[in-house]
Amino acid sequence: MNHFPSRKTLIAALVGVMMAPMAATAGEAELMQKIEALTQQLMELKAQVQATQKATEETKAEQKAQSEVVTELKDSFETADSKSMEKWLTIGGDYEFRVDSLSGETKAFTDVNATFANAAALLQGQFFANPAASSTVYSGTSAAALTDFMRLASEMSQVTTYAGATAFVTNPSNAPAMGILQD
Repeated sequence: MNHFPSRKTLIAALVGVMMAPMAATAGEAELMQKIEALTQQLMELKAQVQATQKATEETKAEQKAQSEVVTELKDSFETADSKSMEKWLTIGGDYEFRVDSLSGETKAFTDVNATFANAAALLQGQFFANPAASSTVYSGTSAAALTDFMRLASEMSQVTTYAGATAFVTNPSNAPAMGILQD
């Protein structure tokens, strides 16, 4: 017995040892392909993430620019609004309406002096026309009517109050001469 292995065993072992690295190499190549594929996917994902970040940054920049424009417009509006007429001019007031009405009834005015003057003129006309003839406004002659009327006028000039005038007019002794004034 030989302590050395047989040639066949040795060749088989040698072939096995040689094949082992080849098998390992084949598995390694497959593993390398997978690693490369994963690396490629990782690179694509990184590119997508970078593109997304870049788009987000651009969007943020646009939003910031728009925000600045809005702030600027808001400030200019507030400035214009503070200068508007409605802020510094106020018009107001009260409306009051008033209606006044005055109504009444006027009584005919009798001017005592004019009435006496008219009666005196009438009596004097009758007297100068015919002193002895009967008076048309008095019971008696024209001369008696004129004399009685002159006494009435003289006494009436002494009256200074309403009560005195009422008493004078209602006095029976003055009734014939008062008849002259009533016609």
